[in-house]
Amino acid sequence: MPKSTDFTVKEKARLRKMFLKQRRDMESQHVVRRSEQAMGRLKENIDFHAVDRLHCYLAIARQCEIETMPFLQWVWSEFPGIDVYAPYGDSAKTASVLIAHDGQVDPVINSIAQPRDDAVEERLVYDLVVVPCVAADRQGNRLGYGGGWYDRFLALQPATTLKVGLCYEGCMIDQLPVESTDVRLDMICTDSSLLVF
Repeated sequence: MPKSTDFTVKEKARLRKMFLKQRRDMESQHVVRRSEQAMGRLKENIDFHAVDRLHCYLAIARQCEIETMPFLQWVWSEFPGIDVYAPYGDSAKTASVLIAHDGQVDPVINSIAQPRDDAVEERLVYDLVVVPCVAADRQGNRLGYGGGWYDRFLALQPATTLKVGLCYEGCMIDQLPVESTDVRLDMICTDSSLLVF
């Protein structure tokens, strides 16, 4: 994988700005519909009987991320034995927290729903990790918000962990600029396609 260059960093920043604006311009009913479509693909293509521990982001409303709470409620209903974890904290210090099966979260902090449970778990191995994508490409690379938390987190997961990105189809491109610290995904679910790598 290539090292970071000024061009790569600048190009990622340009793409991030462009796709975040595109997402923020989306009407709320489109976010809901496209989220349902992407989550439907995820539910249809994962063997949840093989999942004991799931790590999944909680959507940032102001960023119009693909909404995950209806999916998590489905997991709790259909597979109550799966432990669900979510990131907790800010980009400088983030941990993973077990979310109670009632799915309740604290009031929004900086537009990011925070898990209510304050018992931070230090388990490093998950069977399934679901991450947000600002954009992604058709080789399994994702573009995040630029802080590198998910890349560091995913790098700690074994090869057996299924790494899935959720991305709007309109935010898919042929090739993203890639840095040596970027971690490729195993699967990308969009509102109109499924890519497996």
